[in-house]
Amino acid sequence: MKMNSRERVMAALRGEEPDQVPFCELAVDRALAAKLMQWEDGRTETAASLVKNPYTLAETLQIADRLGLDNITYAMRAPTYAHMEKGIDGRAFPGAGMIMNEADLAMIELPDPYDDELYAEAEEFVRRRGDYAIIFSTRSSVGGMMGRPSVHPRR
Repeated sequence: MKMNSRERVMAALRGEEPDQVPFCELAVDRALAAKLMQWEDGRTETAASLVKNPYTLAETLQIADRLGLDNITYAMRAPTYAHMEKGIDGRAFPGAGMIMNEADLAMIELPDPYDDELYAEAEEFVRRRGDYAIIFSTRSSVGGMMGRPSVHPRR
C-alpha cells in the first residue's frame, strides 16, 4: 500500500513496516538550500535559525519537496544569550556566553509560555503542512550551554 509522508513516518514510529524507509531531516542549512533551490534572496546567514524559523512555510515545503523529505521542521527558539560570531558566507554561530555571573541572570527575558501568540506560527505550520510529518525543534543558547564555552577569571 502506498503511504503518504506522514503515514510513513507514523508507521515507523509505531514500529510498523512502512512502504519505504522514511527520509527525514532536522535542518537544512540556509546557504545550501539557497543553492539547491536557486534562490537569489541573499539570505545565507543562519543567525535567524537561532532566534526564529529560518524559512517561511512555503520555503519549507519547497525544500521538502525538492529533497523528497517525509517531514518538515518547525523551529521555536528561545532568546540567545551568547555573542554571535561570523563564519563563512556570513553565517553566524554562537560564541562566548553572556551569562557569566549571577548578576547577568537579570538580562534573561523568556517568552510567556501562556501567550497564545507564541504558538501562532507553529499552528500555521501544522494547519498547512500537507501530507508531511512535522518535527518540532527547540533549544536555547544561554551563556555556555550552547556554543563555545567561555573562559573567564575566577570571581
